[in-house]
Amino acid sequence: MNFKKRKLLKSEVHLLRAVSRASIKPYRFLFTPLYVFLRKNEKYLAIKGPLDFFDPIELEQFAYVDSFYVHTFIDRLYPFESAGRIISKILNWKPRIEFAADFQVALKPAPYEISNAVLGYLGSLWGSQMQMEPFFTVPLIESIELSLDSDTLEDSRNLDVGLFEDALIFSAWIVFLGLMLGQCDYHYLHDLRKESFQYIIEGSTEDTSNFDDLYQLALWSFHISKERAVRFSDFENNPTLISKKLFWRLKRVDFEFKIEGAEELSLFGEKGILDAV
Repeated sequence: MNFKKRKLLKSEVHLLRAVSRASIKPYRFLFTPLYVFLRKNEKYLAIKGPLDFFDPIELEQFAYVDSFYVHTFIDRLYPFESAGRIISKILNWKPRIEFAADFQVALKPAPYEISNAVLGYLGSLWGSQMQMEPFFTVPLIESIELSLDSDTLEDSRNLDVGLFEDALIFSAWIVFLGLMLGQCDYHYLHDLRKESFQYIIEGSTEDTSNFDDLYQLALWSFHISKERAVRFSDFENNPTLISKKLFWRLKRVDFEFKIEGAEELSLFGEKGILDAV
């Protein structure tokens, strides 16, 4: 990703947040540039960009470093990571059997109750203008623990970094749309993440008319996101039934779950971390 500043002056430390080396784990994605401080030059140098990761060997090369530095943009991702952790618990909830005198058993919520709870947490992330840049779904989906295996990550990054980033974002975006539409089976979502990631990596040019409706919707909206944020009104203008369903669910979000006055998040602009496309 073409992020703004690969070097920062010591006087620009207010743009950074120190993180311990121990907090950086192999194969865990970075969502902002990662810097080290060069004492000799008194500058911060970016050694990793957004959506990159360390493998164990790379991380070991920085064993001498006590602290890395991330852009303060990381703070703006907290709502997505927090919602992801809660949704993960909802999707993986298991009833607890209570051994008591009358032997009561806690029943698992009905599917519509799970879907409704998930929609509430996702709905709070759309912003006051009801639009979304698919990048922000990556920390969300990673926090739900729908992660890709290490071999897939290494092989794909080594093949083509740009394609790897597209695959990473698209596979999170399609899972996000599936959740928005009420698809709350954890195993289905995990398979969807892997299969959609591989589809982009393989650079398939096959006719998408044979794909299921969710794939077509995700590919169509992902194409829009190359130019601007995806708006909830976009789904009203798409004539497919699945798009209409998503539009009406987003209408409900707009009415029930949207946080009024919530800051609009973007990778670009004064508060973003990327250069304009």
